[in-house]
Amino acid sequence: MAIELARVWAEITPLLKDGISLIPVRDKPEGEKKEKTPYGASWKQFQSRVATEGELYSSMEYYDTTAVAIVAGAVSGNLECIDVDTKYFPGFDAILFFDLAKFYPQLYARLRIHKTPSGGYHILYRIAGGAPDGNKHLAKRYATEQEIHEQQQRGIAKPPKTVCFVETRGEGGFFLCPPSMGYSIHQNMPIPILTWEERCSLINLCKSYDEVVRVALSPKPTQAQESIYTTNPFEDYNHKCDPTELMEAQGWKFFNENSTYIRYTRPGKDSGVSATFHRESRVFYLFTTSTDLEEKRGYNPATLYAEFYHGGDKSKAFRALVQLGYGQVKKQFEQSHIKKAVINGNADVPNNFSAEAKQQFRELQEQFKQAHPYGTFWIIEDDKYTISRQDFLTVARNIGFRHYNGSVVQINQRFIERVTLIEFFDTMKAYIQEEEAEAYTKICNAYEKFVQASGKFIAESRLDKFDDTECIADSADVCYKFYNNTAVRVTADAIAPVAYDDIEGYIWSDKMLSRDFLGPEVVASSLYESFLKNATGVENGNVKDSVRNIIGYLTHDFKSESAGYVVVMQEMVSDPKLGGGSGKNIFGNLLRNMTTVCTVPGSSVQFNEKFLQAWNYQRIYFLADIPKRIDWMFLKEQATGFGLLKKLYRNEEEIAPELMPKILINTNYSFEDSDGGLKRRIRVVEFTDYYTKHGGVDGVHGKLFPTGSTKGDWTDQDWKGFDDFVLNCIQYNLAQGGKLQQTDLSQIGWEKKFTNQFGEKTLEFLMDNMSSWTLADYVEVKNFQRAYDDYVAGDLKEKYKLTQQSLNKAVREFCERYGINFEQSQVKSIPNQGSKRVHIFTGSFEGAVREEEFPF
Repeated sequence: MAIELARVWAEITPLLKDGISLIPVRDKPEGEKKEKTPYGASWKQFQSRVATEGELYSSMEYYDTTAVAIVAGAVSGNLECIDVDTKYFPGFDAILFFDLAKFYPQLYARLRIHKTPSGGYHILYRIAGGAPDGNKHLAKRYATEQEIHEQQQRGIAKPPKTVCFVETRGEGGFFLCPPSMGYSIHQNMPIPILTWEERCSLINLCKSYDEVVRVALSPKPTQAQESIYTTNPFEDYNHKCDPTELMEAQGWKFFNENSTYIRYTRPGKDSGVSATFHRESRVFYLFTTSTDLEEKRGYNPATLYAEFYHGGDKSKAFRALVQLGYGQVKKQFEQSHIKKAVINGNADVPNNFSAEAKQQFRELQEQFKQAHPYGTFWIIEDDKYTISRQDFLTVARNIGFRHYNGSVVQINQRFIERVTLIEFFDTMKAYIQEEEAEAYTKICNAYEKFVQASGKFIAESRLDKFDDTECIADSADVCYKFYNNTAVRVTADAIAPVAYDDIEGYIWSDKMLSRDFLGPEVVASSLYESFLKNATGVENGNVKDSVRNIIGYLTHDFKSESAGYVVVMQEMVSDPKLGGGSGKNIFGNLLRNMTTVCTVPGSSVQFNEKFLQAWNYQRIYFLADIPKRIDWMFLKEQATGFGLLKKLYRNEEEIAPELMPKILINTNYSFEDSDGGLKRRIRVVEFTDYYTKHGGVDGVHGKLFPTGSTKGDWTDQDWKGFDDFVLNCIQYNLAQGGKLQQTDLSQIGWEKKFTNQFGEKTLEFLMDNMSSWTLADYVEVKNFQRAYDDYVAGDLKEKYKLTQQSLNKAVREFCERYGINFEQSQVKSIPNQGSKRVHIFTGSFEGAVREEEFPF
C-alpha cells in the first residue's frame, strides 16, 4: 500500500502547497462505511486549518488509502466547487460546457475542471474577497417513477421526488479530487480566483437549468370574474406575453437564449445570468437578491406583471390586462355585456372582447344612438334596471323640456309648447325604445317606479327654467298673429305680413294658427261680419264700434293692469227661458281661431282660490252659461290684479296681472255692477234674438261655423273675411290705447240687469209707482216702505224682500236710468203736518218705451 501511496503522493503535494486543506477518505467500503467517506470524526478540524504534509501522509498510511478529498471554504482560500452529476442528466455536461464557452469564453478558459468516475465534473475556483456559501443545490429535476420505485425497493419509505444534478461544495463541504479513485483532470488550469460577479455568473448559469422551481402563486380572478372567461386574462397573459418585452420594460437585459431558456441580466449589471425564462413551462426563475422579488422563486408572467406595474395589486393588474386585450370571454357573456354597455352609454366594450363582438357592439351602438340620440337615462347592473336622475334631466333637456311658471314646456326648434305632466312623462317614456320585450318591460317598470317616487318633483323643480323673454310677445302697441305661411304684425297704423326669417325669438305653439294667411288674391266674404251684425246689431250700417273694440281687445294677447275688463255677453230678451241660440257661444268659440281660449262651464267654476283650476295660461278664460248668482265682486281683482293658480296636487302659484287671462262671460241672465270698481271693469255685448227666431246660425247661413278645433264649412273666402275683420278690430283697439269704453244697455238689457240684481217685483213696483211719486214730488219714507212691503206681499217670501239699503240702491239706479232726481231720506217741512222724513223725486216719468233697436 505504501508503494501505491508513494505513486499518488506526487499529485497530492502540489495541492497542499497551493494551500488546499486535504483529508483522507476511504477508497473502498469498510463494513458499514461507504467509500469516499472521511476517516474518523476529527476531519472537521481541517475545515479551519490545513493539514501538514506529514499529518496527511501519516493519516493516509494509517488508514491504508490513496484517496483524498478537498475541504472547501475559507480554509482552502475561499475555494468553491460546482459538482455536475451527469448520471441524473445524461448529456448535461455538453450543454453546460457549450454555454460556458459561448457566453463566458474567457472565464471558461480559466477554470480548473476535474472529471469524476461516474462521468460527472467538478469545477474549481476561488472567490476573491469573499467566502463561499455552504453546500447549495443549483439545479434539480423531478425523479422519474422508476427512480422512485428503485429507492422504495432499497427500503426508502418516502423517497425524494427530485434529484439534484448540479450543486456546490462550499463552506463545510468536501469533494474528492485526482488522483483519487478514477478522478481525473479534464481542464488542467490552476485554480482561478474569480470576482464575486464572475462567481455569481457561473452559479446563476447553473441555476438556470433548474427544472424544479417553487413557483409563486399565480394571480387568480374572483369567482365572478372567472365565470365569464374561457381563458381568464392572467392565464391568457401567461400564454401570450413576450417575456423579453416584459423584462426589458423594467430594465432587465436580454443575455442569451437556447431552445429551452431565455436568460436575463438584472438592472444595473452589464452581463451575467440573473433570471431565466423556461420556454416550455413559461416560468421566470430569479437568482438575484438585488431586486424586490424573492430569490430562488419562480414567477409566471402575470405575477411579474402585477409586481412590476401595479405593486403586486392583482385587482389592478386584472383590469389593466383586460384593457390590453387579454382574456377570452365567453360568447354568452359578450352578448349580454354588449347590450348592457350600449344601454349604459359605454364608449366601448372591454378590449379583450372578440373582434366579432366589438363589431357587433359598434353596430348596436349606432342603432341605439339613432334611437336614443341624447343617450339613455336607464342603467343596467346585475340584470337590474335603475333610472339615473341626472341622465333623465340631461335627456329631458336635450328633448327640449323646460320648467315654466310651475308647469312644463317643450322647445321644438323655434316653437314652445305647453305640455301636461302626463304628456311630459309619456314623451320621456316613448324615448325608451327596446326591441326585447322582457328588457323593455323591466325598463318601463323601473321608469314607472321612478316617476311615482320622484317624477313630480323633477318636473316642477329640477328641469331647467325657461326664460320667456326670448319669446315673441304682444306689447301694448303691437300684436302678432302667426299663420302657417307668415306672421302678421298689427299696430295702430298698419297690418303687415312679416316673414319668419325676419323674426328672432321663440314662438308659443298655441299661438300658431292652423291655416295660411290669405293675400289680396283671395276675395274676402262678409260671412263673419254678417254674423256679428245679426247677433249684436248694427251701427250706421256696420258692426258696432264697441263690438269691434271688444273683439280687438280679446284677440290682442297683451294685457295691462290698467286695461283689464270683464266682458259679459247677454241677450236682449227679458225672460232667460226665451234666450239661447243667439250666437253667444259661437262668438266666444270663434275667438279660438285667433287666440287661445279656455272654456269652462260657468256652473262648475269656484269663485275662490280654485277659480283658475281649469286654466292653463290661455289668453281668454271663457265662463259659459254662468248661473244667475255668482260672486261678481271676486272678478274685480281677477280682471286687473294678481291671480292665484291652484292646481290639483300642486302648490299655489301667484299669477302676475299681465299673465292673467281676459275674462269673457256668457249668461242667459245678466250681471251686477253695484260696486263702482266693478262698474268700471264690466263691458257688455248684447245679443239679439235674431238667430233664435230664424233657426240658428247654420240655418241662416247654410253652414256650420268653426269652433277652433274644426273648420266647419268655411271656405277660404270666409277665412279671409274673418282674418281681415279681426285684424282690423285689433288695430282699432290699439288705436283706442287698448281701452274699452262704456256703452249704454238697451232698455231690455237694462231691465234684465236690474231684475237680475234687485228682482222683477222691485222693477214692477217702481214702474207702477214712479209716476205718482214724481207728480207728488215726494213720498214719506215710512209710507214708501209700507207700499213696497204691501206690493211684494204674497209674491215674495220674507227672506227674498230687499233690505231698506238694497231697496234705496235699486231706486237710485232706476232714477238714474230715467233721468229722475232722487233725494233719499230728506227732512221736509210739510204744511199743517210739520217736518217729515221723505224721499224726493223730481222730474217726470211716463214709463219705459221698448224700441226695436235691431231692425233686420
